[in-house]
Amino acid sequence: MYSAEDGEDGYESSRPCFYCMMVRFCLIVFCFLFVSFSYAVETSSLHKVCGKVVSGRDPIPFAYLFIEELNRSFACDVNGEFCMEKMPPGTYTLRASSMGYADVEMKIDVAQAVADLIVRMKVSSTELPEFEVMANRKMSDKITVGEEAIQYTQPTSLADVLLLLPGNVYQENNMSGFIELSNRQVGSDANSSLGMAVLTDGSPMSNDGTRVQMVGITGGSSSKSEDSEFKSRSGLNQGTDMRYISTDHIHSVEFTQGISSARYGNLSSGMIHINSKHGVSPLNVRAKTDLKNKLFYVGKGFKLSDRLGTLHLGVDYLHSVKDIREEMDKFSRVTGQAYYNNSVKLGSCKLHLDAKFSQTVTANKMKKDELTYEYDETYLANYAKSALMVKGKLDIHRKWIDLVELTASGDITSDRVDRHKMVLSSSGPLSVPLATEVGEHEGQYLPGKYYSDFQIENIPLHFYTQLHAESRFHFSKMFRMSFLYGVDFNSTKNYGQGVVLADPTRPPFPYDNTYMRPRANCDIPALETGGAYLQDDMTLNVTETTYFTLSLGGRLTKMFNLDDSYELAHRVLAEPRTNFSFKFGKKMKNTLRFGYGEENKLPTLDYLYPEKLYKDFYMLNAFTNEAANRHLITYTNIFEVENKKLTENKNRKIEWGWSGELKDCSLNLTCFYERSNSGFDYFLIYSPLEYTLYSQLKPNVNIAGRMPQKEDYVAEPYSVFTTSSYVMNSKKTIKKGIEYRLILPTIKALRTSVEVNGAYYKTRYGSNLPSYYYPGKRIADRPYPYVGIYDMDAQTEKCRLNTNIWFNTHIPRMKFAFTNFFQIIWLETEQYIDTHNKIPYQYLDMNGVVHDITDKEVELIRSDDAVFRHLKQTILPIEYEKDAKPIALLWNLKATKEFSKAVKLSFFVNGILDIHPKYVSGEKTTEREWTDPHFGLELYWSFGK
Repeated sequence: MYSAEDGEDGYESSRPCFYCMMVRFCLIVFCFLFVSFSYAVETSSLHKVCGKVVSGRDPIPFAYLFIEELNRSFACDVNGEFCMEKMPPGTYTLRASSMGYADVEMKIDVAQAVADLIVRMKVSSTELPEFEVMANRKMSDKITVGEEAIQYTQPTSLADVLLLLPGNVYQENNMSGFIELSNRQVGSDANSSLGMAVLTDGSPMSNDGTRVQMVGITGGSSSKSEDSEFKSRSGLNQGTDMRYISTDHIHSVEFTQGISSARYGNLSSGMIHINSKHGVSPLNVRAKTDLKNKLFYVGKGFKLSDRLGTLHLGVDYLHSVKDIREEMDKFSRVTGQAYYNNSVKLGSCKLHLDAKFSQTVTANKMKKDELTYEYDETYLANYAKSALMVKGKLDIHRKWIDLVELTASGDITSDRVDRHKMVLSSSGPLSVPLATEVGEHEGQYLPGKYYSDFQIENIPLHFYTQLHAESRFHFSKMFRMSFLYGVDFNSTKNYGQGVVLADPTRPPFPYDNTYMRPRANCDIPALETGGAYLQDDMTLNVTETTYFTLSLGGRLTKMFNLDDSYELAHRVLAEPRTNFSFKFGKKMKNTLRFGYGEENKLPTLDYLYPEKLYKDFYMLNAFTNEAANRHLITYTNIFEVENKKLTENKNRKIEWGWSGELKDCSLNLTCFYERSNSGFDYFLIYSPLEYTLYSQLKPNVNIAGRMPQKEDYVAEPYSVFTTSSYVMNSKKTIKKGIEYRLILPTIKALRTSVEVNGAYYKTRYGSNLPSYYYPGKRIADRPYPYVGIYDMDAQTEKCRLNTNIWFNTHIPRMKFAFTNFFQIIWLETEQYIDTHNKIPYQYLDMNGVVHDITDKEVELIRSDDAVFRHLKQTILPIEYEKDAKPIALLWNLKATKEFSKAVKLSFFVNGILDIHPKYVSGEKTTEREWTDPHFGLELYWSFGK
């Protein structure tokens, strides 16, 4: 079931299927466009709106414009000029944004062509009434955090910005290990983090090409051999590491918590879209310091010329340490970014050009702590990533098509860890892993203490390209339709050597006699994925204040470069997605929303290509103090743990909500339900194994003073159950909850705005496969002969209800902003749940045969039968007790004072008040959570224009 011979023609055999998919996709797009074109109104009833975005008398290059009602965006050129083509008559909300300027919103009336519209923006400052420090829901399916809010957060990494989202709770800033992402859930898990897509300027960031195959690091390794030092820092199969994303190069961030656009694939838990800083800006310098972090940034945007466009450059340095006593936890990074913008006219069309180059490296490569000093160990980590993105968008504005966009990006990462590790055996002499074939072998003993030298090298090269197009049709003043369609291709190839042992006879993790013979990562095939998508956005305007929007989309995805033995080599994955909204009301503006979608996350390189497991079993184990008289014979068994039936992790989502606005007060409620039954996890498989054991000396045999041989012992057949871990689609995750956000009118006397947000989340983590239980008893001095198989549906349910209250005091005249943040966690529980059926429905015997449990076996299990009674699982009632934490309160302070346009000072105090009372856990132990209070300062300078 889990092994197959590798085929060499899998790539070729998958091509016809993909070609058929592409032909059908093109035919569908053509039919949609033809029908829409046939019924669309003449473009003469549409208008062109042109103008300029300025600050004072100076144009703002490459400002970003967005029409909310039409869901259309536009970009200015280097002189701040813009033209919005094919605008239907009506009144619209125009929102303009640009780096270093406060967002501006204005109403425009399109009754005829406009040639001289002026959009005036002001330099971002706390002096402006529009100074915004919170996240905005500009669209029903997205939450946007702008540049002002990001700066006001005083972040160290992108993870700090997540607190602005409803339902998220404050977590201490910890840069010492991988930061696992979570979305709409209590706690976090590897599948949700892996399924969270992170895009920068339209290009996805990928961590799917990292591959580490070594016992002690690979998932499923026993706790005895687990290397916590490496695993806590690598984030293997957990997605993008937020520590390497600097917020100083970010202009804005868009969060999609619910159903993503059909344009984006290979995700299952939502999306984070990062928009980088670009355009012209003064020389900006940021310096931040607190008890854990030191950060310095400098950046500036230049206008090269009217023809050459703009170039923005930035570089930052971060040094973070969780505890000055723990040198191992130090983290330092240097990031740099160059972003180029330009736009040129090609006849009646306009071409927008973007190019970005970024570089990230770690500074503190050697990691040591008290134990590494004492044991004379070393841990050397080298990380460097280079990324290049090129994007061209051509505004065509013809009847059939409005724009075409081509995005191409590539990045290469060099991630290498070198370790000099001391190995101590506290469980007796262990064997040297020498055998490479199944069967009986002469063995050698490992020393009780030795040093193991190894390196783990990953050099993934990721390439992405997408061809995207949009076509807009207006059938009447009331009804319009927009098509988004395109194709994309992803490729990831790892050119690293993987795990390399300096001396294979000195394994770093020998504790359970399980080993691997790792292949070089460069010998593993590349991950290749192709996709095609089509989305139709329809709008029906009944009146100026009443309209319907419906988005119907779908995506097709296929994996290439897999041989025919893989199930995914023959499948084209479909992902339907839809969103509907109904807006109505004049004084009281209401919006009703509903959405359904399916999202797929594909397996990583590490999941698809695991290494074989080699396990040594002692046949003859004669260890004496005299090395010359020792003799070890082992039986080696090899397990093929490649799961060719591994498929995608499919997440089905349903979302509905309501939002209302009345004057300066608004309320937003969102309910959601998500279910994934095919998450990736390591599943333990029991297999019977029989070999010959030599443990009892024959009568009248004396082995004193010599090396014993197997002829000196009685040969006896011996059977055991052994285990191996397979990556399977076994993880089940169910998320449901209600999110709320209430914005109250500003308290004018106090110049304070109030926002209350939070959520009630209920999350269940479990498995969709039966559970296996081996009692581990010995019957007549022999291993227990059966493994029970149980249909228990074991799950862990977590619930949380929280409220975050933001009191944002803003005094423009004093150029001062001050925030009191209160977080109340009303409810936080955790409970183990199962079907309480502790009787197996099947059992596995030593011959590998699976037997159904009959009434006869049930009676034996419930009785005092010497063998079968051990198959009844015993779980103490205390294990089912709910672990409920008491109400907790946290108070944080944050403030910004602008002394002039050139100097701004900010400070924060986190945990100034922290109330986490003691409580008795479900296991009847006294517990208490602690949050370390800390504070910090930040200086921000701006020089020139």
